[in-house]
Amino acid sequence: MEDEEAAKARVEKMQLGNVKDVRKVTSVMDRLEPLLKDISHFESKPLSQATTNVGNIEDNPEYKILTESNTLSTQIDGEIMKVHKFIRDHYSARFPELETLIQNPIEYAKVVAILRNGPMDSDSIRAIQNSTDNPLGETLQSVLDGPSLMVVTVEATTSKGHEITPEELDRILRACHMMIKMDKSKKILTEYVQSRMSIFAPNLTAVSPCL
Repeated sequence: MEDEEAAKARVEKMQLGNVKDVRKVTSVMDRLEPLLKDISHFESKPLSQATTNVGNIEDNPEYKILTESNTLSTQIDGEIMKVHKFIRDHYSARFPELETLIQNPIEYAKVVAILRNGPMDSDSIRAIQNSTDNPLGETLQSVLDGPSLMVVTVEATTSKGHEITPEELDRILRACHMMIKMDKSKKILTEYVQSRMSIFAPNLTAVSPCL
């Protein structure tokens, strides 16, 4: 299996600036969205009811959902890497310096979704630090710590970037929302698997000893 460093190196070589739709970079949402619905269904049922009258635990319909959740949760980080690269390759035209300032993919996506097309002067950046008037409904100050916020503010005012088209901004924002949803979904998958460990532990321990 490819290790994390090798995966990062492979993704960094990808040239995604000409890719118009982030769903061509990753298809994980096609699997994730129906899986989250299945999880919601099983979480609404008492555990005792879900496991009654089941001889072989592998025949239990929830067991399939659990194993799929466990597998997908381990794959999401790799898919986030791809979406992160997609966003960077597209948003670099607007604020090329940002990707070196904010290394965390989720923080980067949130900052991009808040800054969008600017303006990037110091007064404008300071004005949005405590504003929730953006697609996320979050403040820039809540996303970044003090030192990072200061550096981004300073670098934004001297950025060599230029305004991007509304169409380009729209595809970037779709990718940002996808990445944030993937990150939240990973937490849901992990918590779901852990919540079912008391019943499915012998089987899932073999699948993922770390749980």
